[in-house]
Amino acid sequence: MENLIATRVTLVWLLLVGATLASWALDQSAGPENRQLMGIAILVIAIIKVRFVMREFKEVRGAPVPLKLLSDGWCLLISILLITMFLWVS
Repeated sequence: MENLIATRVTLVWLLLVGATLASWALDQSAGPENRQLMGIAILVIAIIKVRFVMREFKEVRGAPVPLKLLSDGWCLLISILLITMFLWVS
């Protein structure tokens, strides 16, 4: 059991669960006056989660540097697009 808890994948999974709970808590605590800020924070948390999944569960962590840069660039581009669309609509 100790080996399961100490593995990197388990720690990343726990971090992802914590990030999900943080997103939920932000959504529940958001009032009408700070809805936009909370929405952006939730989008940022989601993109960070995507990066962790790509690095750890899609095994980009051990990939060549160009693939790491490409995946990070994709995360950055998607986050900019999503936040821009969110701000435009709300």
